[in-house]
Amino acid sequence: MTTRHTSLYTLVFCVLGLIAFGPALEAPFDFDDELAISENPSIRQLWPSVALRPPARETAVSGRPVVNYSFALNYALNRWLGIAQAPETAAPEQTIVFHATNMLLHVAAALLLFGIIRRTLRFGRVPDEWRDASERIAVVVAGLWLVHPIQTEAVDYVTQRTELLVSLCYLGTLYAAIRAWPVSKPTDSNDRDTTQSVARWSILSIALCLLGMGSKEVMITAPFTVLLYDRAFLTTDWRSLWRNRRRRLLYMALFATDLYAIALIVRGSRGTTIGFDRGVTWQAYLYTQAWAIPHYVRLLLWPDGLTFDYGRTPIHGPIGIPGLIVLGVAATATIAAWRRDRWRWFGFLGAWFFLILAPSSSFVPIRTEMAAERRAYLAIAAVIVLVVAGAEYIRREIDASNKPRHQLGILVGVGIVYLAATGWTANHLASSDVLRWAIRFSIAGMVVGFAWTIVFARSRSIRLAAIAAGATALIATTSERSRQYDDLVARWSDAVEKTPNNGRAYDNLASALLRTNPPRVAAADSVLHLAMAADSAFVPARVRGATIAIAQNRLTDAESLLVQALRIHPGDAAATEKLGTVLLAMKRPDLGLPYVKQFAEFSGTSASLTTLGLTYLMTRQLDSAIDVLKRAAQMDSSQLEARRYLAAALVEQNRGAEARPFIEQAIHLDPTSGLMFGLLSLAFAQAGQSDSAITAADSAFARAPDDATAYVFAARALQTIGRFSDAAAYLKQALQITPNDPQVISRLGMAEASMGHSDVAAKLFETVLAADSSYPLARQGLDQLRHGRR
Repeated sequence: MTTRHTSLYTLVFCVLGLIAFGPALEAPFDFDDELAISENPSIRQLWPSVALRPPARETAVSGRPVVNYSFALNYALNRWLGIAQAPETAAPEQTIVFHATNMLLHVAAALLLFGIIRRTLRFGRVPDEWRDASERIAVVVAGLWLVHPIQTEAVDYVTQRTELLVSLCYLGTLYAAIRAWPVSKPTDSNDRDTTQSVARWSILSIALCLLGMGSKEVMITAPFTVLLYDRAFLTTDWRSLWRNRRRRLLYMALFATDLYAIALIVRGSRGTTIGFDRGVTWQAYLYTQAWAIPHYVRLLLWPDGLTFDYGRTPIHGPIGIPGLIVLGVAATATIAAWRRDRWRWFGFLGAWFFLILAPSSSFVPIRTEMAAERRAYLAIAAVIVLVVAGAEYIRREIDASNKPRHQLGILVGVGIVYLAATGWTANHLASSDVLRWAIRFSIAGMVVGFAWTIVFARSRSIRLAAIAAGATALIATTSERSRQYDDLVARWSDAVEKTPNNGRAYDNLASALLRTNPPRVAAADSVLHLAMAADSAFVPARVRGATIAIAQNRLTDAESLLVQALRIHPGDAAATEKLGTVLLAMKRPDLGLPYVKQFAEFSGTSASLTTLGLTYLMTRQLDSAIDVLKRAAQMDSSQLEARRYLAAALVEQNRGAEARPFIEQAIHLDPTSGLMFGLLSLAFAQAGQSDSAITAADSAFARAPDDATAYVFAARALQTIGRFSDAAAYLKQALQITPNDPQVISRLGMAEASMGHSDVAAKLFETVLAADSSYPLARQGLDQLRHGRR
């Protein structure tokens, strides 16, 4: 294939990809995207390579550093373009780079699939009569795979870049390995150019395989696929593979990369959701996959009923029995095909299908998801190859038999296409099951009509027209499906309709309702009650309900919901974090500390460590607060809160000189913060730099005229350098902002006492103690005042 042809196919595939998946380019981050991208501090810098150390647990990028680094590249590009990307930012352009990258990865994977099929048919051990159709079959298979509606989840759901990257690496590993097998000279040739070409392609295959291992666990089967491909299409027996020294070294290197994937798995990044002790038995999960895998194939052949979320509940009853039979027959046929040279290509397709699905769709339970269409992303390529090759074989047999064509089939096909097109339009207006089934029958008729036309039509132009019509229908369906990603309410309403017993679908619908402008809080709360009724053990619904309660300042209700959530699932990360936050908001840091600490140990993020540091600060455990907050600040160079609380903890220990660098870093991050200038003034005062302390205090007043805390720090600084009247003036202004703040009143009492106004100071201290007899600052001030009088 010429460079011109390669460029043309690349351009066509890019255009098709843009038409099919373009409607989702501005779709907001959703569900797992929040933890993997919006709230993932490890992607906010490329160097030092924090991005290669993704969050340890509970995110889609945990244990997948290559995917995490790709998100960091997108984040850096957004920053270079000047696009705001704080977690609370709702700007549509924030996600365009992420979606565009997914789309390009998908197109690149389709081009690799095209290259593998074309090269196999042209140079592999296949009958000679198939070589002239190599390019035609390759482009049809890759094109169908590119635009099929079942691919929308993998492409449009940003976090599923895990699937895109591992598939790209999987295909790249195989393609490079194929290219490393010389086709024009014997494999043991000493020709220098051949040797160099083999070495380059082998190194590329190994590198891509290693990258795939850092993208997703399914890559662990890639070395087996390369070995099986070689046996199916490149050699006549197994021994010849082993005798080929170059190939033997390639196999050993590819299998060695599995050690990297195993190391990532052993680290336990997915241990909370995957395993045999996670609440789902292996038998129940396997039986569910016996239903799910044939379901994916059915969706490939007839893409009606695509679902965003299949829920967490395994299937029961006889529904899985047909799938067990089908999979048993398919597995038996795959094994049998390997015993006959003529059918070994079929054996490879079967092995491809089962090997790719095995890590996620066999007997190892994934507690959070019983089925997902994205799992079939790469596996369905084998089914498409089988269908296209079968159609080509039937067409050749009919051509060879020279039997008359059933031209009526063309007219029937065209008529059914018309009915299907009108039915597709009516699908959006369908309000009854009768109409929906009428649409489904018209779609089925369309498929039959296309097949009839392609196989029996005498004219090549009619065949091409039928193929183009079918491709147009697929692209239109995919485009419409992608459009739903831009409307979260429509997306999750669709999921609720198709999986009415799925608590997670209701929960995500509630989340979508809360993200509308204005937020539809009442509707979201109602949906969450449906979620709890549909799945009483679904903890996130209670956590989201608690979030609504917190926003409405119903902290007691929030606490109750979170306690229920932890009773259902002890140790749940989200519920643990939220309960700790609620208890802090309720001014009960002693009770909140165990939950905050547990979550920080679990997540290990800068944000969670910052919250833990604040909790230690509130409970007056200053040494622990300083230790934790230093770790948080080192972990994330943009973490403002960690530096703020760390500075506060240090100045509480009269370590102003040590606090200054952290304060200055915080001011660099937020130059408008009057609070940080207040802290800076106190740090200068503790370091004996009176003039700098006064200047910083003035800056605090200028930047935060309504921030009582900034006034308190500035007043403490002025009191430290002996300017008691100025300190009292600042505190009186703070008292106008927060008239009943016990700290402001107590520190004003201290300032008055320092000026000799003992009676005024005593009244201030007594005012505080009348409301809280154990308030330490007022108790300390009053005791010192009485001791001084003696």
